[in-house]
Amino acid sequence: MDEELLYTPVKQESVLSFYLSGAVAGFVSILVSHPADTVKVRLQCAEASVRASTVCRSIYQKSGFRGFFSGVSAPLFFRSPITAWFFTSHELIKPRLEVFGWQRDITNFLCGAWAGSTLLPILVPIELFKCKSQSDKTGRYNMAKDFKHIMRTEGPKGLYKGTASTFLRESPGSGLLFMLKDKFDRVFKVDQEQNHSKLIAKKIMTGGMAGILAWCGSIPLDTIKSIIQTSPVKRRIPEVTIELYRAGGLYSMYRGLIPQCFRIFPGMSSLLLTYEVFKNFMN
Repeated sequence: MDEELLYTPVKQESVLSFYLSGAVAGFVSILVSHPADTVKVRLQCAEASVRASTVCRSIYQKSGFRGFFSGVSAPLFFRSPITAWFFTSHELIKPRLEVFGWQRDITNFLCGAWAGSTLLPILVPIELFKCKSQSDKTGRYNMAKDFKHIMRTEGPKGLYKGTASTFLRESPGSGLLFMLKDKFDRVFKVDQEQNHSKLIAKKIMTGGMAGILAWCGSIPLDTIKSIIQTSPVKRRIPEVTIELYRAGGLYSMYRGLIPQCFRIFPGMSSLLLTYEVFKNFMN
């Protein structure tokens, strides 16, 4: 595959290229980041403070290496079309907002926030089953049985447990991701880099940095979301927030920060790089 072709700016792009590139990027990023995500969810749902290393040992002793991929089937199966639509909606809305002539960072934030909010109808149920599977310590969680139970007892609305917290996490976080990625690309002059090895290294660095900083602001909502979705009873955002703060202050809201960083940096850098490579190649 010609390296020159991968990063040459394209003039004609199609919706199909956005969609397929996003699908491939989503599949790759899930495989790269899911083990750290499993550790993160266990830390967030733990009743007491526990170290990430302790959680890792517990997972490995009970289920082996495959335990780190608990709950991967739902995001792996659905993440590709979700990520595909995420990038497609971003690419479609961006030229429509650029015509207003707003400041570049504002436009990038709004495009990302819009793209993140469009994912909610599919993303919330996926997050629900993923978090339940990851937080299960018995190793006997069955997604199909849980789905049938929810539909029988609560109906379709039961699949959307944690919608508000997911929105508050996803929309601003996605906006910050695209805004920071573009800003870092300009700071490091990525588009002016002629050396392909340095170009790839810069893209990995800017994507990873943008992902970490964007998610640092979203982790409290992510923690609250995980607790709401894994709780057997109905919980609300203010209730969980107060409970977490009383239990350990702001620290308790950032449970899983370290494994989250280990997940976000490779996950976001691989997501953004894979998308760009495939999009430019297809065009």
